[in-house]
Amino acid sequence: MPPQIFNVMRLLQCDATNTAVATKAADNFFEPGTNCWRYENAQRFAVLVDGEAFFSAARAAMRRAEHRIVILAWDFDSATYLRPHRTGSRRLPIGEFLHDLVEDRPNLEIFILVWWGSVFYGANRDFPISFGTEWWSHPRIHFRLDDHHPIGACHHQKVIVIDDKLAFSGGMDLTQGRWDSARHKPENRHRHEPDAPYGPVHDVQSLFDGNAARAMADLVAERWRLVSGTTLEPIVTCNSPWPLRVLPTLHNIQVAIARSQPPYGEQPEVREVEVINLEVLRAAKSLIYIEQQYYTIPAINEILCEHLERDDGPEIIIVMNDVSSGWIEQKAMFGNRDSLFTLLRRADRFGRLRTVTPVCQLNPLVKIKVHSKVTIVDDRYLRIGSSNFNHRSLGFDTECDIIVGDDSRITQQAIGTFCHRLLAEHMGTRTRRVVRAIRRHGSVIRAIDALNVGKRRLVEFPAAEFDGEVAFTPGSALIDPPRTIDFKYLWNWFLSNFG
Repeated sequence: MPPQIFNVMRLLQCDATNTAVATKAADNFFEPGTNCWRYENAQRFAVLVDGEAFFSAARAAMRRAEHRIVILAWDFDSATYLRPHRTGSRRLPIGEFLHDLVEDRPNLEIFILVWWGSVFYGANRDFPISFGTEWWSHPRIHFRLDDHHPIGACHHQKVIVIDDKLAFSGGMDLTQGRWDSARHKPENRHRHEPDAPYGPVHDVQSLFDGNAARAMADLVAERWRLVSGTTLEPIVTCNSPWPLRVLPTLHNIQVAIARSQPPYGEQPEVREVEVINLEVLRAAKSLIYIEQQYYTIPAINEILCEHLERDDGPEIIIVMNDVSSGWIEQKAMFGNRDSLFTLLRRADRFGRLRTVTPVCQLNPLVKIKVHSKVTIVDDRYLRIGSSNFNHRSLGFDTECDIIVGDDSRITQQAIGTFCHRLLAEHMGTRTRRVVRAIRRHGSVIRAIDALNVGKRRLVEFPAAEFDGEVAFTPGSALIDPPRTIDFKYLWNWFLSNFG
């Protein structure tokens, strides 16, 4: 098995006895209809770290599809190589790969739904689709652009469902600029878009089957119906498309699915992501570990400040992206992030905070783009999603987060080991060294301080102190709105800024 395909439970390949232990779910925490949409069992659950692992697993699973593949995405580019490090036919771009699949399998249909704005903001080169290209012009490949949302909003879910039996969900799209190996070299000839190379990038995706995957099949079918007006009927098949080289992280685990969705036509507003994020963070006792592309939500910051001000609060480690894609992002997202980080530092009375970004080289400095959306709390809860810690993800854009967690020893060991594995990757060391350092120092933060000495390391964000009150970037509420922008929202924004 390639080392980048993460298998935190290699030593815990569960027999019937161990599997039974992992079924003790936190039934009092997850409440469908309140902090999640569905709460279903997955027979197998795996975590895929970085693009090489996800792209490889997605390709292997799609090759095992019999009836249907559904892809929901913020961006999709048919020229993306799923295995850019291979040669010949094993290196086919995804468009040709999907076309060959339906040619070989007369019962297979493929449905691809991509945010319409990706043709302007993403890498998508499949527009205008009316002109046609060979890969998607097959009668059993259905390609649609998702414009079923308010002005300014976007479809941001990154989901693949295969034969209603297997689901991928997390932070990665099948598009340019996402592939990288876990080594995150400063330069990698396989990390190349058609026009230019791109820098190292870190991301995380979940993979699961069972009733949880069937719930995801309902999710993608409803999204397809809202956009296209057609119905995807349920599929019944005996064979599993689980990729054989991916070993499960956990067996027989309950999976919570949380969504964000703006009101639009018959589509109701859904804010489960907002609720579950706040509740999970409030529940922390010993550790909060966060990986995020953006961080602009005061309500989350207030919870973390309250934890930091307590003498018995948790350690808090925030691994943040610091690779900007433009002036607007730099000012509206990164500026507000720095303001919130200032408030966190003021609250950190006991030295339990680290706000860091990963680098893979010091001279010259090469930062790793953090695109993952991960939260780990107390080795008890693990969230992997598409939603960022910004306002848009709370109810303006469509999002999907996956949360697992319970009180069983196996689940907590798996989540804890996953956290250690992420820290090891960011510091260029081995997971067992992180575990030993935590045991030696009795603290995750002190373990980081002891191990964080190589070329691969976590670099602290510079302090951005302010005189008096911390202010947010003017106009950022229009770029990063918490809900649908209508006349009332614009009027209130105008009054608060100019009234």
